[in-house]
Amino acid sequence: MSWPRRLIVRAAQIQGERDAEARLTALTDASIGAGLKFGREYIDPDAKKTQGGAYYSFAPLQRHQAALERQARPWLHTPEAIRQRREAEEDALWDQAAQVMGGARA
Repeated sequence: MSWPRRLIVRAAQIQGERDAEARLTALTDASIGAGLKFGREYIDPDAKKTQGGAYYSFAPLQRHQAALERQARPWLHTPEAIRQRREAEEDALWDQAAQVMGGARA
C-alpha cells in the first residue's frame, strides 16, 4: 500500500519547515553566542557621507533570518496574517493616540 501523492508532498513540506526551524534556532544561538559578529557588514564612512562614521550593518543577517522565518513558519507570512497584524498595529496606534488626546477616538 502506498501513500497518496498529496500526503507525500505535505510530509516533505513539513520536514522542510522543521529543517528551517532548526536552522533558524541554530543561527540565532550562534549569532548571540558570538556577540552578533556573524552576519554583520562593515559600512565604509566614505561611501555614505550622511551617516557620520564607520559602522556595522546587520542587514545580511536580518535578511537571512527573515528568509528562514518565512520558510519555517509560512502560516505567519500569508497575506491574511500580514493584513491582520497590520490592522492590529494600526488599531493600537489609534488607541494610543486617543489616550493622548483625552479619550476622543475618530
